[in-house]
Amino acid sequence: MPPKAEAAGHERGRRRAARYGILLTALLTVAALSSDHGPRVLRTTSRGAYAARIGNSDSRPPDGPPSTTGADLHVLHAVTRGETLIVTVALTGAAPGGVTVTDTAGNTYRPAGQTNDRDRLLLFAAVGARPLDTLDLITVRWPRAATAHTSVDAFRGITAAGPWIEAQPDPRDSTSAESIRIGGLPLCAEGDLFFTAVNAPTGPAPRFDAPWREAPWLPVDADAPLREPTLATAYRSITSTDSDCTVHGTATPPWQSITLRLR
Repeated sequence: MPPKAEAAGHERGRRRAARYGILLTALLTVAALSSDHGPRVLRTTSRGAYAARIGNSDSRPPDGPPSTTGADLHVLHAVTRGETLIVTVALTGAAPGGVTVTDTAGNTYRPAGQTNDRDRLLLFAAVGARPLDTLDLITVRWPRAATAHTSVDAFRGITAAGPWIEAQPDPRDSTSAESIRIGGLPLCAEGDLFFTAVNAPTGPAPRFDAPWREAPWLPVDADAPLREPTLATAYRSITSTDSDCTVHGTATPPWQSITLRLR
C-alpha cells in the first residue's frame, strides 16, 4: 500500500475506534442504571415557598362600621412577577351574593374554595401574578356583612392551585376550644405545598401545630391597637417522609376551614 494511503487508513481506524469507545461507554452506563443493584430514588424538594403576607384587613365593631361591604387592602410587601397570590375572605352574618377580588395591576383572581354557610369562608387565587408595589391596592367586595376579615399571602414557584377541601366541626360540639384535625386531600405528593385558612368567629384565633407554619397578621395602622383576628392562615411543604397532609391545631367552634393544594 502506498505510504499516503496507509496513513489515511490508520487515521480512519483511529476515528472509528474513538466512536466505538464512546458508544461502549454509553451502553455500560445504561446497563449500570438498569442493573439489579436496586432502584434509583430521586429526592426532590418543594418548588413552592412562602413569600410574604401582602396585606390584611379587620372590619368589625366597635372600631369598624356596624356592617361592611368591602375592603381596600394596601400592598404591604412588593409582589414580583410570577408569584401566586392567595386571598382569604372570612365573613360573619353575610347576606347572599357574590364576592369579587380585583387589583390595580389587573390580575385575575379565580375562586379556589368556599364554604356555603351564613358565616362564609372563601379563597381566591391569582397564579403567576403581575407585579404589585406598595402604591397598588387589592380590592375585595362582598354583600353586606356584620364582620369581615381578609388577608393576602404570596407564594413563589407555584404553577397551579387545586383541589381544595372544606371542613367544620360537628354541630354538637361545645363552644370551648378544641383540637382540630382536618382530613387531608386525596392528592398529597412530595413537593406539594399546602395552604389552609381557619376562621373561628367567636375567637380566640386558631392555632396550628408543626409542621404547619402560621402566616403573620401585620399591623396596617401604626396608631391603632393590634387586635387578634379570628382568621388565621398557615402553610406547609410535603416531603418524602410525610404520610398525609392533615391539618392539626386548636380552634373554638363554630370554626370553618379550607385547605388548598399548591404545586
